[in-house]
Parts: sequence; C-alpha cells; structure tokens
Amino acid sequence: MGSVGAARGKLLAVSAAFLLLAIALSASAASYGAGVASKGARCQKGVHVTNGWGTFRTGKWPSACWRPYSNTSFFNTPLPPHPRLLGNSSAMIAKILSMGDIKPLKTNPAPGDDYYHPYFFPRSSDPIYTIRCNKHGSDCPIEGRRVRIPASARPASGSDAHMVVIDQASGWEYDFWNVQTVPLPRNGGPITIGWGGRTRIINGPGGGTAATESPAVMSSTGAIGGVIRFQELAAGHIDHALFMVVGCSSGRMVYPGRDYGGTCADTTNAPASGQWLQLNMTNNQINALRMPSWQKTILRALARYGGFVGDTGGNEAFGLELESQQTYTSVGAVNPYIAWASKQATKRNSNIIRYSDGGVKRYALDIAKGVDWKQKLRVIDPCVIRPRRTRCSAR
Repeated sequence: MGSVGAARGKLLAVSAAFLLLAIALSASAASYGAGVASKGARCQKGVHVTNGWGTFRTGKWPSACWRPYSNTSFFNTPLPPHPRLLGNSSAMIAKILSMGDIKPLKTNPAPGDDYYHPYFFPRSSDPIYTIRCNKHGSDCPIEGRRVRIPASARPASGSDAHMVVIDQASGWEYDFWNVQTVPLPRNGGPITIGWGGRTRIINGPGGGTAATESPAVMSSTGAIGGVIRFQELAAGHIDHALFMVVGCSSGRMVYPGRDYGGTCADTTNAPASGQWLQLNMTNNQINALRMPSWQKTILRALARYGGFVGDTGGNEAFGLELESQQTYTSVGAVNPYIAWASKQATKRNSNIIRYSDGGVKRYALDIAKGVDWKQKLRVIDPCVIRPRRTRCSAR
C-alpha cells in the first residue's frame, strides 16, 4: 500500500504540475491576444461601441466586435448596392494614383516614422493633465480641459505626434495633434499640444458637424475613426470605413470633412477633405483573388464601407491608418503585430515586406499588390454619405 500511495502521490503531483503549466500558457495566450476573437468568428451581439465598454484597459483592448461611434455614424454605415458616383470619379482616381505609391502599412515603424494614431483608455487612478494648445490661434476647443491620461502614454513618433485618449467614464474621445510634452509629467500637470478636439465616442457620429467635429486631423473627424486595429485584422473582419491619407487635396471639403489642408499645386480633379472612395468589388470577387486573408479583410471593408480622405501626407497616392505601436509599447505591452507579421511572412504570397531599419527587423503590409486600383477604385457622391435631411455640396 505504501508504494501504491507513493505512486499515486507522484501522479497527483505530475497532474498538478501539468495543470499549472496549462493555466500559465492559457494566461500567456490571453495576454498576447487580448481582445482577439477567433478568425472569422461572428460577434454574438453584433459590432457596437458598447461591446465591452467600461472594461477596457492596458492588456484588455477592445475586441473586433467593438467599433467607435454609433451604429448610424457615417463610419459604420455600409454603402448602398449601387451608390451614386461623383461625375469626375475616374479623373479623380487617376489624379490620386498619380500622386505617388500606395503606401504599405508598417507594423513596427522606426522611430520618427510613425504617423499612425495610438489610443489609450485611462483609469480613475491615472493622473490629470491640463491641455494647452499652441498652434493655429487661440480658439482651440479643448484648451484648458482636464483629462486623465496614463502617465506612460506616448504619441506616435512622427512629426504629427498624434494621440487619442478615450474616457470610458464620460464617453468623450480626446484627439491630440503635435503632442510636445514627451514624456508626460508622472504626477499630472500641463500637457502642450499643437491642436486638438473632442467628440462623443459612445453615442455620437464622430464628426461631420460643428457640434461633433474634433479637429486633430484634416477632416476634423474623430482620430480613432477608420483606424485598422490589430484585433480586427487578426479576427478577419473590419466593420467600418477606413481612414485614408492622400498626397494632397483640392483645398475644399465635403461631408463629413470640416476642414482642409495640404492643397495640391494643381487642384484639378484633386480630392476634397472628407471625400469618400470605394473599392468596386463584390465579396466573391475579393475572395477569388490570390492574396493573403489579411489583405482580403481590408479590401472587404473598403468595398462594403469605403474609405474617406482624412488627411494629406505629401508623397503618396494614398495610405491607410493602423493603430500606432505606441498603443502597446508605451504602456509596457508587446506590439502584437510583430509576431503576427513574422508568422504571416512565412506563408506563400504573404504580401508582407520584410526590411531592416536601425538594426531592427521590421514588417510592412503591401495592400496595393494584386488589385487593379485604377479600374476598381471609385469616388462616391457626397450626397450618399450626408444625412438625407441636409444639403449636399462642396465648399
């Protein structure tokens, strides 16, 4: 009996060890893939801003079943089957494509090369910062506002230095452009930005009117709007329109654009701020393309919801917006794109560019490859996007 009891004891010890190991591995996986639904999984309660609202924090980012703004927002409304097109749609697409290359999406850009939008969810224990604006005059809409921000939060490293703070307690999204106070004072205090604004994220459209605009990007739409998040890409569905950066603009604005900038030297057929573009392809046509699933995920969003001109960059036809790696790395988390892109790059026809910069292995997603953009991209008439009760005209 003694030997049997000892054997049972060893068996129990081994079983316990395996159980602890399984728990540890499960916790590690949960930490790495926080908020990531299984690929292709459906959202049981639909895709909505309230999904998980109030629970987001460092290490628990929103899943692919969350998207900012109300479901009736222009960001979140699918385009109709046969939308009215702009009269000079083909000429405008030709103009955009003549501005340069279609920019790959950089998953871990080098310092100074990050022009994406990081976003943060403060907690009630985070320090309070007072916003000071020092660009574009004296009517900054968030001048003097007091906002909780994680002290370790950092803006994107490019010269635009964007940062988004989403306050779950109040339902406000604060958007900053040209954050100059880096690092933030550990215990709170003033934070200097070039310009910024705020918009209701929990129940608003994310811009389009004087009451809802947030002027941290050219279109004055919410700066988290249209951003592709890792959780969406990993889950295989993006349920909103995409933020687009073009080389230059016409110096005009159409709904939902509320400001303009980066005017082309020759504005003939140039896109306006807020201009809405669409990939004219069906799901079946996209699924039949010989390209990786991540790229098809982006194309399906561009076909169903479209993309809007949110900003200008100066040397590209157009680019899309990922969330900045600072969303993760500045708060001590791992940038999930790196391991994901490294794995994707080993697959055939991955359309992932591998390169080195500063002695660091980096990755970029080639969204342009395999699509006839000149034939398949088109410009939607602003009347399709604008609410029916208002007029449709360029200014």
